[in-house]
Amino acid sequence: MRESHFNSLRFVRCGSADAAAVDFNSQGNGPGTNEISVDGLDIIAPGGVGLILHNNGGLSGPGSMRFVGLHVDGQGGGTATLVEVARQR
Repeated sequence: MRESHFNSLRFVRCGSADAAAVDFNSQGNGPGTNEISVDGLDIIAPGGVGLILHNNGGLSGPGSMRFVGLHVDGQGGGTATLVEVARQR
């Protein structure tokens, strides 16, 4: 995904231990995910990781991403990772 803008997204009790509620991933041999703007992202009580940025592609990983008003709330008092930035997964 490239050159995209998202506004006012809300995810409540989404995702699982194996799948993040919101996942930005670069795949394939082309340019990586970049030039992404997200204004107002709420992730409430995800089933696992709330937001993950990672790279399964060859050329480059995610880059040039802007988040304004990011709110990730586990609402369980646990020790789960709510936001993860990884090179490869």
